Amino acid sequence: MYFTYNYEKSILFIIMSKDNKGMNEEEDPAKQLLKTIRIYYENKFGHISNEEFANEIGITKGIFDRYMYRDSPIFDSLKGSALEKIVRNIFEKISTGTSWIDEKAFIDILSKYIGDEKNYVRENNLNRTPIGNQILEWINRKYKEENTSYSTLDFIKDIIYQLNIHHNELSILLGKESRYLDDLKQRIRNPNHINHQPNFKFSLEDLEILEKNLIEKYSEQAHSSLITIKRFKSMNKDLKEYSGQQYHIYHPNLQAHHFNVIDTKEKAYWLGFLCADGYISKTRIGRLGIKLSSKDIEHLIKFCKNIGLNQQSIREREEIVEYKGKMVTYQIAEIDFWCKPLYDDLKRLKFKEFPKLSSDNLYLAWLLGLYDGDGFQGKTMVCSASYSLLTKIKQKFNIEYEVRDYYFNEELGYHLRYNEENCNNKNVKFFYILTLGSHIFYEMMNNFENSLKRKRRTFRKSQ
Repeated sequence: MYFTYNYEKSILFIIMSKDNKGMNEEEDPAKQLLKTIRIYYENKFGHISNEEFANEIGITKGIFDRYMYRDSPIFDSLKGSALEKIVRNIFEKISTGTSWIDEKAFIDILSKYIGDEKNYVRENNLNRTPIGNQILEWINRKYKEENTSYSTLDFIKDIIYQLNIHHNELSILLGKESRYLDDLKQRIRNPNHINHQPNFKFSLEDLEILEKNLIEKYSEQAHSSLITIKRFKSMNKDLKEYSGQQYHIYHPNLQAHHFNVIDTKEKAYWLGFLCADGYISKTRIGRLGIKLSSKDIEHLIKFCKNIGLNQQSIREREEIVEYKGKMVTYQIAEIDFWCKPLYDDLKRLKFKEFPKLSSDNLYLAWLLGLYDGDGFQGKTMVCSASYSLLTKIKQKFNIEYEVRDYYFNEELGYHLRYNEENCNNKNVKFFYILTLGSHIFYEMMNNFENSLKRKRRTFRKSQ
């Protein structure tokens, strides 16, 4: 990030030389710095008043006058905040190509100031620590091309400076309580804090909220801050998608947006399977899973591989239910995990309903996934608690068979049509059935091969 140097190199040498008779050797480094950069400005634009120049470099006329015209001969170094304001202001102008001095010349001037500051402090045995080196390190970290890091504390400081606001105002712009940033800085800095997080970074969701609020409140004045946010994102590739995100810790390969767009037969198949056997929590946002019989655990492993879910999350357990008046134990294979983006996508897709897909092949793959979850092995029938879902399948695929009311009697172990006796029998469970027919069955099987194996083996042509 170097810009054209419009001045003779000899000017810099003359201005910064202690042997120059035009420069009072007793002047301290702070005054020399201000005089030097002012000469650069006036070389390009002509004479400027003290007040106008102070405003140009980002400080008040009072601060400028303090260093230029004080009576005391004792060295008074530029306070950290004043020097930082000057450096920020000039470097921001350099970065946008509107400065009257190029980067190399300005850094040379600052390096000279830092050296003079150290010498002045040492020679006069002053009890103070030179602050110039901190500023130069800050420049190297923030502005140089080789810079590879941008901390959260620096980011907060930059936004506050650009907008000239307090921590509590920025907290509100982030969508948090007013004391949020004060508490956050303690968590980052204090190793004894109970929630110490030295490497804390804002999430993409936090930054999106900040961007939106900045645009609404500051409009064009938010331009510099929006660039700063973009820079924070680009220099921190590991930002979480949302606050409290944990799935990446346990499932580092999880494709959190796998179902954002259903554009492949494999995605459509698993969306259908989730329609049959998947669930999302109604009370805990971000929690979802699948529960199957243990005999289909290999299919659950296949699902995990498909979306990048850690297979260690598969849990086999016993589930005890009442059957024919007795407590019966079933072997269950289940995944139950947290991933807000996946949860949000499934909720947006209304995955328990008939989907909106872009092609017949995707619909066939989806139907096969639904069949593998809620279809009858050896038959072409698929069942559901939703009459609407099966009706839309019938309409989409022009199926000749009707959607039927069915009951499963736990005592008799088979399906019965509706009648009053069944309705009053507590052992009878109600659902709907649609027979797909052999044509649709073979079509969906041929359309997608990577389905549940045990349901591909047998088929009765009469069903």
